Amino acid sequence: MVEDILVNRFLAEKFLKKWEVKVQFAENGYEALELFKKQPQGFDLILMDLQLPLLNGYETAEAIRQLPLDSAHTIPIVALTASTLAEVKERIQAAGMNDFLSKPFNPKEFYNCLQKYAQALTFQPFTKPSSPIPSSINLDPDVAMNHQIYLQNIIELTGEDLAYRRELLQLYIQLLENLRRNYAEFLKNPAPERLQTEIHRAHPSLITLQLDTLVELLRQGQVLLKESPLPMVAIQASIEKVDKMCREVIQVLEQYRHSLD
Repeated sequence: MVEDILVNRFLAEKFLKKWEVKVQFAENGYEALELFKKQPQGFDLILMDLQLPLLNGYETAEAIRQLPLDSAHTIPIVALTASTLAEVKERIQAAGMNDFLSKPFNPKEFYNCLQKYAQALTFQPFTKPSSPIPSSINLDPDVAMNHQIYLQNIIELTGEDLAYRRELLQLYIQLLENLRRNYAEFLKNPAPERLQTEIHRAHPSLITLQLDTLVELLRQGQVLLKESPLPMVAIQASIEKVDKMCREVIQVLEQYRHSLD
């Protein structure tokens, strides 16, 4: 699996371990190429993120297909992306990839993809977790408005494994802290490309948590950086909105995490 974002690797590894599937990770295209060249018969499937540092997923898939190895032409390569299929379908096919898997990961779709392309492997049956949503967490009413939605998603991802749930909550908290700080920095000191990278890193997690309003605020920030002259009043207002929303969600996640101790 070629994936540069920690929380995505963490989620994938937990699913794969549960299904008794062995996985090796690469964090960029160059690492993936070296790993494959060292073990050309060692893999049944490559899961390839498209927006990778150094060498992107399209370039990495093309480079693998051009290797003078029989397995390089036959191994299934499945693209991982938060984009829609319509946006990337032609480029995926041109790069020699076989299929597409949406991020954030839907466990059932992920499982079906593995069964389709890694038929030599054996899997534990997929079962949807049935953990209840916490019925009582002491939260500020203004903060608690939507907490049931994203806590339910976290519980469904982690099932009965409370240690896993604590780890995932901490990863989401850290991601939101980084997003809050970096968003302010990249707008105050305009850095559109770094902002794009930061949003890319956060996007699958924000979708998992169903923080659609926050996703839209981030997109608005990108638009603001394209204006000339820069609308500094609007930029400051956007920074404050993103900061407030991130802090509110972090408060919910932290309180829920402490309730699990």
